[in-house]
Amino acid sequence: ETQTGTMSLTLDNADGRFTPGLAASPYYPNVRRNCPIRVTTSIVPDINYLEHPGLEVTDNGWDAAPGLEPDLASISIDHVKSGTFAYKIGWTNSGTGGVMQVPLFGLTIGVPYTASVYVWVRAGDPAVRLDIDGTTVGTASSLTNQWQRITVTWTTTAASHMLRITTNTTSPSIGDFVWLDEGQVEEGSSATTWSSTPATHHARFFGMVT
Repeated sequence: ETQTGTMSLTLDNADGRFTPGLAASPYYPNVRRNCPIRVTTSIVPDINYLEHPGLEVTDNGWDAAPGLEPDLASISIDHVKSGTFAYKIGWTNSGTGGVMQVPLFGLTIGVPYTASVYVWVRAGDPAVRLDIDGTTVGTASSLTNQWQRITVTWTTTAASHMLRITTNTTSPSIGDFVWLDEGQVEEGSSATTWSSTPATHHARFFGMVT
């Protein structure tokens, strides 16, 4: 139930990271005057920062990157590691086949995190890899016809980042697929035992602060 409330905010700019035009800021060049901010309350009951770690529902937070839509993205029972469904992506034949992504919230700036997901790639289909914001790239999958956990580790520069998955090749074929299951994002420099306990993220404010 939505209720009336208030929020106070204190801006700590001791290191200058929120100063417009400061090239040393981890947010450069995105700090600018009249830039709105977003405040989100994140609850992580266990270790996993994903809202749908089991990928059991169609609306599981993953979406196509703008202009980089794959050929298919839906839940599937073809290959399942746990639960009832996995998430199936069918690649297109342009670029790397498309990019699917899920936003990450509630992260602590300057802390290492590791994202991981189990993937099933058929023999003959392209290997896949995770990346963060299209910059920090994880190791590509190397096994076929079985579940394999792939990871990417990075140090956060913001409270939110974008976890993405795509192929490790150029111009896959229509009919190339990957299945995803047991996704996880956690603090630390390595992936630990998968937790099925989901996080929740609640948007509290979006707007301008003087």
